[in-house]
Amino acid sequence: MDKITFLNELEQELDNLPRSERDKVMYEYEEYFFDQESEGKNEYQIIGALESPKKIGKEITAKNAIASAEYRPNVRTIVRAIMASLGMGILSLLIILIPMIFVGIFMFILLLFSLFLTLSPVLLIINGFFNNNFSFAISNYLFAISYTGLG
Repeated sequence: MDKITFLNELEQELDNLPRSERDKVMYEYEEYFFDQESEGKNEYQIIGALESPKKIGKEITAKNAIASAEYRPNVRTIVRAIMASLGMGILSLLIILIPMIFVGIFMFILLLFSLFLTLSPVLLIINGFFNNNFSFAISNYLFAISYTGLG
């Protein structure tokens, strides 16, 4: 692979980035090639010392997506950052996806628990209706309403 092919492949990998960011990265790599060539290295030695354009592109895209998610934390940017990080390899899959699954399960359990607490007065009334066991103790209903507040 020669310098032109390397830079073209890198630019194709960076296609998802904004134009200004892509131009900045391409300028940095062109400058790197110029500096290394002025030190006496040929383009094949320079390319041999670098990662593949595909890997470089994924790393830069992931860094940009993570920075965007930190700057504007919304669902879209966070999902984009996660997907860009997962695209970097199987190790990222283990580091990012598995904890995210546990966090998602934990949040789902909390959601179910809060729904149960919120609906506890209704459940108390339904239980009394089906079992002919209406409780006239105000404390039962006050506790159920306080559980609603906790939910």
